[in-house]
Amino acid sequence: MSIRWNSFVMGAVAVFLCFENIHADQDHTCSNHKAFFFGCPGFKSYGPWKGVEKISVVSVEEIVYQDDNDNCSCGDASWSKVTKKNVTHKIGVQGEVTVGLKNGLATALIAKANATVKISADWEGSWEEGCDVTINKTMPQCTKHQYKYYKVKHVASGTQAEAEDAWSDSKGHSGFCNQKIAKGSSTGWTGGRGVFSSPGSCSGFPCDNPLKSCAGYQRANK
Repeated sequence: MSIRWNSFVMGAVAVFLCFENIHADQDHTCSNHKAFFFGCPGFKSYGPWKGVEKISVVSVEEIVYQDDNDNCSCGDASWSKVTKKNVTHKIGVQGEVTVGLKNGLATALIAKANATVKISADWEGSWEEGCDVTINKTMPQCTKHQYKYYKVKHVASGTQAEAEDAWSDSKGHSGFCNQKIAKGSSTGWTGGRGVFSSPGSCSGFPCDNPLKSCAGYQRANK
């Protein structure tokens, strides 16, 4: 068998294998296209690739502080209280991707969640926000009272991919070489509102019949 014939056979086999390989899944590496003598027809590699950020946000108003107080006696009572309640802003990004991609995804997640954090070298961090809670209310006799403080919690979660190279071929196939994905989430808080409510009346003496049981008290304090 001549050298020319041997070369033709080897080239035909390589091209056949290459065409077979073009139809492989898109998650294979670019080396599969470059491993043969003649290369793959129409194969092109385009250099590093970075995908778009895919981020979703869920926002829910939550009770971050609650207190109850009852005035189960005759006459008005004052309910005054000043305290603090902490909520946690945080960020976490994982994945064997470049530092730049982690940084970009973390920044986007923080912005989407309205979070305030200081990111560490591992792209994880948290920060406590102190919320001032002030209660100042007059409670009528024989009544129950409740105070709730609400803030809106935003949780952003998302992914972003990158690859060593993007590729395409003359058959209309395309993919990425050694694609990696970063995943992350961020939590932030906004707003703040206090709400008073009166769940009902006190029971038991003197509140079973406040008009009668408290009448003496009311006359004495007029």
